Amino acid sequence: MSAPRLDGYTLSAPVSSQGRAVSYRAERQADGRRVTVKLPSGNTTNSDALRRQLRRERDLLSRLKHPGLPTLLEFIEERPALLTDDAGGFRLTKLLDQGPLEVGGALAIAIQLCSILAALHHRDVIHGSLNPSSVELTENGGVYLHDCSAPEPAEDLRSPEDMAPEQLLDGALDPSTDVFLVGSLLYRMLTGETPFADGRDADRQVRARTLRRRIRLSGRLGDRRFTMRLDKILTRCLRERNRDRYATMEPLQTALTTVLHAYDMTPREQLVRLAVARAGLGDSRGVNLMSPRRSTLSSDANRPRLVLALSVGSLLLAAGIVARCSSTEISDPFRVGAQGIVKGPAKLQFLAQPWAEVHLDGRLLDVTPIGQAVQVAPGKHLVEFKHPHAATQTRHIEVIPEQLLVIDIEMAIVRPTSTTPSATASQTKPPSDR
Repeated sequence: MSAPRLDGYTLSAPVSSQGRAVSYRAERQADGRRVTVKLPSGNTTNSDALRRQLRRERDLLSRLKHPGLPTLLEFIEERPALLTDDAGGFRLTKLLDQGPLEVGGALAIAIQLCSILAALHHRDVIHGSLNPSSVELTENGGVYLHDCSAPEPAEDLRSPEDMAPEQLLDGALDPSTDVFLVGSLLYRMLTGETPFADGRDADRQVRARTLRRRIRLSGRLGDRRFTMRLDKILTRCLRERNRDRYATMEPLQTALTTVLHAYDMTPREQLVRLAVARAGLGDSRGVNLMSPRRSTLSSDANRPRLVLALSVGSLLLAAGIVARCSSTEISDPFRVGAQGIVKGPAKLQFLAQPWAEVHLDGRLLDVTPIGQAVQVAPGKHLVEFKHPHAATQTRHIEVIPEQLLVIDIEMAIVRPTSTTPSATASQTKPPSDR
């Protein structure tokens, strides 16, 4: 199929399609600049819905600048045509055609997408169209997100496997919709499959409710210490109901970053470069195509050191030192590399059973589990753990530079009891603690 014509530009083969729009790589005849042109496909030139979609994307790109979004160059109203700069990369679809990605590369891509989507959400924009063809990867490790305006429901021609349950059922979208789509894409990058249990041609309402209830990657990707953590993250992302997922991108990004740092210490950009090179799409010169450099926790060469560290850690935990002392120092494996320990602030890791709100110096920080150690300034701090059915636990701590302090507590839960006979007879259960 020959490329369409556009005055002033020479179009080449299409690079992706979304709904009734197709994106082409092109060259501006005036100066040879490489651009990406999004045009209506086939006979949809006069589609009012598509015109509105392209206008929404134009308006979004004109007011939101992010290194992971394309730069708007021109919008031709009469065509309509949306022109953006060309990063010169490859769509994720081409990489997946070669098979699943390495764990490190898949996580690096997903983390970058979380960052881009969080920026969109802060502008009250839900992407809603995340799929392999909307993600571009470059040889230098860049990750770009395209198609930032979802088609209107009547014009949406995407496969159901690229949609969240609420999109299949024409429900309201929110940031957790993109959380679902990131989880679905990450699952596909890791396994080469979609998280749907049935075929591509299933009824929309059936498909919306036939997700695999529990994601299990353990045994498929190697080290169970990391895959079990990914199981929990992906299971939460892919819940059928919005309220059961991560509410925003930030906690998902934190959880994935924590797993990546434990799995592989290679910079994210390098991991993306490795993924592109392994697929045979980029220049592999200067890129080590062997397995990525593992962290000190997962390296076979450091296994005796790991056993010793775990043994010492177990003794400390058994003695109650980590949980209750205010100055316990544990070397942070995420910060140790070939060049030694990098100078930086202190870090706090919070653990609470079953869960608790963590208040740091009088400010609500987050609710456990908190996936990543929190950086704090050296000195004294006040930490409070709060739970609606337990007494507040307080810790006065003092940390020094480079210290990682783990505070591990157990909340003494007092479950409310019913006092009326009718309540007892009905065996009403109190809200469960997560």
